[in-house]
Amino acid sequence: MSETKVPEIIYKYRDWRDDCHKRMLTNQEIFLASPKDLNDPFDCRVTASFDLLDTDEKVKEYLRVIGERNKEKLKEKHQTVDEYVEEVFQRLKSNRQEQLQTWDDEAYQSQDEKYGVFSLSARWDSILMWGHYSAAHTGLCVGFYERELHNSGHFGKGGFIHYAARFPQIHPNEDYTPERGFIETFTKAKDLSYEEEYRFFKFLKSSHESRSIFLHKTCYAEIILGLHFPKQSVAEIEEHTSKFNVPLY
Repeated sequence: MSETKVPEIIYKYRDWRDDCHKRMLTNQEIFLASPKDLNDPFDCRVTASFDLLDTDEKVKEYLRVIGERNKEKLKEKHQTVDEYVEEVFQRLKSNRQEQLQTWDDEAYQSQDEKYGVFSLSARWDSILMWGHYSAAHTGLCVGFYERELHNSGHFGKGGFIHYAARFPQIHPNEDYTPERGFIETFTKAKDLSYEEEYRFFKFLKSSHESRSIFLHKTCYAEIILGLHFPKQSVAEIEEHTSKFNVPLY
């Protein structure tokens, strides 16, 4: 996690032409994105580094760990852990890349179904982000009190993104821990460090759990309009500013 001091207010860049984005003000609603819908295709994709399994012994050790974790499922298939280890080991020997891709695909599918991400920024004045996320400065930026979001009970964890030149390696045999979870979900490429992203994360209990969250008015801190925000929509924004009792800039 970044050593940067947690800001009092964090910001979400929005496109006012997008009805879903509007709901942040009209319905006090935010949406937890799935990794597959994030604009960075590498986001939340720090999976196990299978290249660390560089000997047959390490491969079999990993397969045995997986087999033990899924012992009940193997019983349903009338397969022992030893049989599972040998079957997958032979598959790896004949087509390693295909098997590794299968494991990655399974991990990605699980992440897409269970991970919920709410991305914000410590900055309200990034020209790049106004251009990228607020429709070329025609949108707006909504400021939220970090402490109110943190204490809302809606999220499992929150903090600054760690930007890295190279993604960290995770050993396949390593158990899933909060630290490993943080590495997977709070690591992004160094090229994106200009975003100064502050993220909230939730682990969804099932793929059917709603990704929409209703926020209390006390979470809202301020609203900032883009340089080219349409004049005909300012009155509408002023109504919401009054509802939340926050300043409009």
